[in-house]
Order: sequence, then structure tokens, then C-alpha cells
Amino acid sequence: MGNAKKRLKEILKDARKLTLCVDGWSKKGLTASFLGVSACFYHPPGGRVYHALLSLHRLDHPHTGECIARCIDETMVAWDIVGDKVLLVVTDNGSNIVKAVRLLSERPRQEIEPSAHSTRLPPGDGLDDVSWEEEEPESESDEENGDISESRDFDDGKFQRMPCLAHTLQLSLKDAMKHPSTDLLLTRARKLVHSVRKSSLANEALIKKCGKTLVRDCSTRWNSTFDMLRRLLEIRTELNQVLEELGMDTLLTSDWSKMENLVTLLEPFAIHTD
Repeated sequence: MGNAKKRLKEILKDARKLTLCVDGWSKKGLTASFLGVSACFYHPPGGRVYHALLSLHRLDHPHTGECIARCIDETMVAWDIVGDKVLLVVTDNGSNIVKAVRLLSERPRQEIEPSAHSTRLPPGDGLDDVSWEEEEPESESDEENGDISESRDFDDGKFQRMPCLAHTLQLSLKDAMKHPSTDLLLTRARKLVHSVRKSSLANEALIKKCGKTLVRDCSTRWNSTFDMLRRLLEIRTELNQVLEELGMDTLLTSDWSKMENLVTLLEPFAIHTD
């Protein structure tokens, strides 16, 4: 651990500029929340691009902008990263994380009060170990429900926040899903999935026929809606056989056709936002 961190610090020193990527997530059941801070940069001597996880903080509620700002600041101090070396800070569009970047830009580090709502996980937990991905050398030709905010240049030039492209795409696609015809199709698809999954007979019969069952979607992630639709199409034949055997209703032929078109349209977005 010590040698790896020392090596990464040396590599970081050679980078002229870097991008910080900041994201938070919670364990299933909201039993714990975490904030990860990573750095993406080009290493001139080695001619390579690196993406390195710098720190992982455990957050206690409330997840305020002040708390998140403190975690980012502590990470920069720990890795000897000065403010003018940070080209961009990539985040989602949550109001708390947007505020955190603004706080860092408006005040010197020492003015950001220590927060009692975060804990930097010790190396022994296995979550704070240094890890980095080394990308292939570049050819010569060659990262939550707040409002979407545009990238912003701050007066001191230290930070420019860039909204995560994948997250912004997800928000745009969630809006697209609200179109009346799409919303009606999704309502019917969810009703079918719910009916099948709550029936032990239907589930068992479906698993016997194809070894798979239907997938429920999650309102906070559009990708899960795509997965639900794709699975419906994937096992459509076996599903309709089971529904017919059990006397349960299936979707209209026109619904299946619309679903095929929708999945074809959304697949490229699913690849880039997964």
C-alpha cells in the first residue's frame, strides 16, 4: 500500500493538469453512504493516461455541500494536489455536490470547516487501497436529482465543474420516457412484469422454459427500464407460452413492436451510461 501510494504520488507530480471525478453512492437499504474521489490525468514521461482512485470516504447524514467539500479538500491535501493543477471537477448534478465545488472555489482550504459527517476509511478496510487504470497510449490522431447546471468558470481559476456526461444523458432520457406513448407502453410493461413476478407458478414455469425471469426496473435509473424491456423481448416467446398456459394476459402485438423500436433506439445510450 505504501509503495503504491508513493509511486502514484510521483506520477501525479509529473502531470501538468488533472481532472477530479467525484461521485457518491449508498449501499442497498441505505445502511451506509460513500464518496469516491478519483483523478484522471496524462503522464508525459510515460506517455499514458491514468485514472486513479485517490480516496473513499464514508459519509454520515446529512450529505451537505460543506461535508463533500471537506472530503475533496482532504483528498487534495493527502495527495499534494494544488488547486491550479485541477483542470476540471466532474460530478453529477446534485445540488449538494455542485455547492461543494463552489465552496472549494470561493474559499481557501483552511477556511473550510472540518466536518463531523465524514470518515476517511482506513487502509485496513480494503476500500481505500490505491488503484489505478492505465489506458493505452493515445494515437497522434486522436461520471442526484438536482437541476442540470452548466460548466462554470470561477473567478480564481481554480475549479471548473463539468457535469458528468453519462448522468446528464440519464436525466435527458428520463425526460424522454415521459412522452405519452412511451409512458403508456412502460406502464403496460411494468404491469405485466409485476403480474408475472408475483406469481410463483409463472416464475417457476418461465425459469423451467428458459432459465430466466423478468426484470423489474428502478425509478432512479433509466438503465434498469432498458434492461426490463430488453429482457421482455429476449424471452418473449417463452413468456407468451407461459402466459397462455396460465390464462394470463400478454401485451398487444403493437406494444411488442413499439418495444422493439424503443430498445433499438435506446441501446447506444444504454451502452454509454451503464
